[in-house]
Amino acid sequence: MSFHILFVCVGNIQRSVIAERVFRDILLRKGIAGIHVFSRGIRGYGDIKPPEHLHLKDYPIPWEASRHVLEELGISLDGHQATPISLSDVEQADAIVAMEEPVLYGSNVRGQKIPGLWDLFPAYRRKMHCFGELDGSSGLRDCRDSTKRETHEEMIRSLVRTLQSGYQVILGWTRPPL
Repeated sequence: MSFHILFVCVGNIQRSVIAERVFRDILLRKGIAGIHVFSRGIRGYGDIKPPEHLHLKDYPIPWEASRHVLEELGISLDGHQATPISLSDVEQADAIVAMEEPVLYGSNVRGQKIPGLWDLFPAYRRKMHCFGELDGSSGLRDCRDSTKRETHEEMIRSLVRTLQSGYQVILGWTRPPL
């Protein structure tokens, strides 16, 4: 039996794809098989404007602010292209991890109302969780507009630490409640 874990952020440019890559690595190092991990973004679904670019490298400021810590931690984003979430992704996933509360419940991004996963896929709410459930926070804030290297570095390091300490919780989310 295999399970599917889906990480979701706004654009599938930075946080969700990093979470996907880190979680796969954790599973590999722990010898855990039968788990398919993938990532998507809210942007590009339905009438929601898609991201301007498909890869973090195409956003010079966040890429330069993130590149060094990604390289230091051995996290490669090679081969990734931002992909919008779809109904089939949600149906296939056993656990859906929104990277922050606005991704789960909705927000305004640059003047555009972005509905959250709860609004887009209400029939699948039982599968949905916020990354912040792992560390008691509201999740990992989107820092793409920050020019501060420290902001991006702390977000990535926090993501890695939280997944390393909380991977078993996420695995538990793939099992239906009794």
